[in-house]
Amino acid sequence: MRKENLLDLRCHAVFSTTESNHDRSVYANRVPELNVTRDNPLHTSVITYIRLARERVYLTVIKDAYSKQCIN
Repeated sequence: MRKENLLDLRCHAVFSTTESNHDRSVYANRVPELNVTRDNPLHTSVITYIRLARERVYLTVIKDAYSKQCIN
């Protein structure tokens, strides 16, 4: 993002998008024990916020963990 000059360098309020204090089930992360040796058994995602002049928008990228290519 820095290379493409997409970083938001202005100071702004920090807000939380995750509610960790809940009574719902929490499942174990099984990804560390997964050995990815081919395309498509595991997809990862990243969500970031982009500040425009009047609003913030969300950018989500979903990638294949083996090939590191973006999924359409």
